Amino acid sequence: MDGGPSDQAFEIADLVEHLSVWLRGVLATEDLLRLLVSDPDAGERARQARRVLAFYWLNMPLPGKSAHRRNPPDSCDRQARPLLQLLA
Repeated sequence: MDGGPSDQAFEIADLVEHLSVWLRGVLATEDLLRLLVSDPDAGERARQARRVLAFYWLNMPLPGKSAHRRNPPDSCDRQARPLLQLLA
């Protein structure tokens, strides 16, 4: 995320779960995942990473956090819905 070696599946998961992507609806997440993650093992790693990162991005817009002021008031609710789908 911030530099150094990483896993491509994790980086793709970080991209698709980032607040700036889903709040604006700028990305067809599942289509992008199909294009970028063809290896079943990488797909599973991306799925697991998406869960972790969705929790992370749910935490960021909470009151008192730095992202709270920069995001719409319904950001937490909007992040919770895809997170619940990822956990199903």
